[in-house]
Amino acid sequence: PTRYREALTLTEIKQMGQRQAAERLGLSTSGLKSRVHRGREMLKHALTRCCALELDRRGGVTSFEQRTNECGKEC
Repeated sequence: PTRYREALTLTEIKQMGQRQAAERLGLSTSGLKSRVHRGREMLKHALTRCCALELDRRGGVTSFEQRTNECGKEC
């Protein structure tokens, strides 16, 4: 959803500080932190549904392989 995408884009891609991102989105800092956390979980769920991920010990993706569905087609 847009509200989670915006929070993740500002903090993870644009490398904006959480306080500044919260101000831009009109949220409290704790509200932004919750939104970023939920957004990360949603993104992780979406990725693990379509890809087999190999993670390092800190949870970073080191490799992936796209899964296929029951019909043998790529998801």
